[in-house]
Amino acid sequence: FVARLEPEVEAKRLDYVQDLLVSAVVKPPKPIRHSVVLEHLELLMDGFGENLPPASGRQNVKAENGKVRLKLRRDAPLTGQLESFSGTKMKKFLEATPFIQSSNKELVKTAHQVIGKTKNIHEIVNKLTRFVYDHVEDEYVPAYSNALEVLNSRRGDCTEHSVLFVALARAIGLPARVAVGVAYWPPGKGFGWHAWSEVYAQERWISVDPTWNQAIADATHIKLAGGEPAEQARIVMLLGQLRIDEMSF
Repeated sequence: FVARLEPEVEAKRLDYVQDLLVSAVVKPPKPIRHSVVLEHLELLMDGFGENLPPASGRQNVKAENGKVRLKLRRDAPLTGQLESFSGTKMKKFLEATPFIQSSNKELVKTAHQVIGKTKNIHEIVNKLTRFVYDHVEDEYVPAYSNALEVLNSRRGDCTEHSVLFVALARAIGLPARVAVGVAYWPPGKGFGWHAWSEVYAQERWISVDPTWNQAIADATHIKLAGGEPAEQARIVMLLGQLRIDEMSF
């Protein structure tokens, strides 16, 4: 970020509007129609520098002549029952934190009320996604809210939706974490900065977007970092730097 002293007449303009996140939308060669149902997407992008996006089962990353080729796909649907992860390597993604108070009685009670008696993993993720989507009114919040605050205030942007979903998932024993990156935003006809959630089941991470009511996030979600504040700060330098040279789906 660069801070400059403005002339007084410019600083006092009441009609000036500048939304940093909107101005940083990454425009593709052409708009994507029906992005919410997209299963596959391939992009050749520039501007990452040394901050290459993480690779995963849904996100193939390959450096190519100073640029990055991304092959993205929508995760396969979940099947089976909720597993027990106690005492496993997933412990970190089940624990409560200052931002994700998954052991709080109010959050635990809410999570169990939402899923009812079902043990089916697909139904659980669907119910939690729909609850957060309906419960939280979409509203920009400049602060990084915690899950309990979101549950009670019932308002927030993608960060608040994601952190509440993760807390509810952990409260019922489902490993979960926040992801940040860019995803296709139809009103802006480009890829906007976004946060969503990930859950671990059947030995793989699944992307879930409670802000957009997607129990399985569409293929346009490009993960750049994890959801911890320190990780998010690391990718701020990419704001306004990313470009898309090629796109196919």
